[in-house]
Amino acid sequence: MPPLPLVSLALLTTLAAPPAACDSAALRTPVATVVDTLRLVARGGNGLAVLPHPWIDFVLDAVATRLRIAQPLDMPVFDGAGTVMGERESFTRPVLRDEVRVTMRRDGHVTDVDLVTRSLADAADAALLAAVHAADSADALVPTPAEVPERATVFVSLTTREPPDTTKPPIDRATRDVALLTLPLFRDATWVLPRPGNQGPRYPLAEKAAGVQGAVHLEFVIDEHGRLVPSTLRVLRYTSEPFVRSVYDALQHMEFLPATVGGCPVKQLVRQPFTFELRP
Repeated sequence: MPPLPLVSLALLTTLAAPPAACDSAALRTPVATVVDTLRLVARGGNGLAVLPHPWIDFVLDAVATRLRIAQPLDMPVFDGAGTVMGERESFTRPVLRDEVRVTMRRDGHVTDVDLVTRSLADAADAALLAAVHAADSADALVPTPAEVPERATVFVSLTTREPPDTTKPPIDRATRDVALLTLPLFRDATWVLPRPGNQGPRYPLAEKAAGVQGAVHLEFVIDEHGRLVPSTLRVLRYTSEPFVRSVYDALQHMEFLPATVGGCPVKQLVRQPFTFELRP
């Protein structure tokens, strides 16, 4: 296998409507750089609990070889960096996470391609869509195997960090590394917090009457104004659909304190569990 190409990413130098007192120099001065891997990740849909091999490997290879990422690439969404240089506090770095839904016929040709989760890095989102269309136009997507439904739906994401293994129902995933990235690492960061007074999700009446408890785990972006970006919502795990609908409804009215870097508000990728419990 040839070595992965090295993609150099531009530092984020502007913020959307920063407050007048914001010192945006903090976002032009990373304390270090880190190396991350850009991956294609496929997961099944439409009854595809298991992704047959080598079929899904051919699909990922066909898309990966046609993926053209712009250099430099702005990545406006931030995420926690975990333990860095022996420390855990206040580090952050850019993150990329989008997803397209690909519907394929038995002959391997694509009928629909939709961007279902945005990364807010428009060039990366467009590159993933273009790569799928290019693979289809080149007849590079092989026919689906017999065990795959007549209209097979596969979700393909472009990500810098492996999604947590928390999807429901349990499904198979396949990955393909496509590039190495050098990412700026920033210090003096704070994370998104809910504003006081937010109303939580309502307990679905049918679930409550039946004595059903549950949870919903979501991933979404809160922008620099403290607002949810709906196009970034992704369900990672859920107990039942009524719980998901309840959380979606509540999120539309919630407000947040945005994440910051050096006092400047930034967009942040948030992973949030919502738990529904019945108490005596």
